[in-house]
Amino acid sequence: MSTLLGIDLQSIDEVEASIDAFGERYTRRVFTAREIADCADSLNHAQQFALRFAAKEAVMKVLGLRDGRPPWTTIEVCDTPLGEASVSLSGVAAESARLSRIETIHLSLSHNGAFAIATVIADTVPSTDGVSSE
Repeated sequence: MSTLLGIDLQSIDEVEASIDAFGERYTRRVFTAREIADCADSLNHAQQFALRFAAKEAVMKVLGLRDGRPPWTTIEVCDTPLGEASVSLSGVAAESARLSRIETIHLSLSHNGAFAIATVIADTVPSTDGVSSE
């Protein structure tokens, strides 16, 4: 097994400016309906959107995509019933994770002042054909 690491720092003000400038066009392009609902329920929705944006960027880094990025909405960041952040992949992102032999994705989110940060650690399973996934 190997471990992959992705981290991203996001300006909350930049995300808020995008929401102000583009509204639903921006949020629907970047976030799933569930993420939009979760963030809309928050007192500081720009901060919550920025946390999820940073998480999506960090996930893309562990996926190691060289030929573009998957649609933003194929990476969903939600809270577990215990209040922890979790990542769910679908479509192109899920296929990229499968091809990279990613078994588990761990996510940590934090914010301070004007910034949101996300750290992603992905565990991979060893190749059974003797070919490294790295």
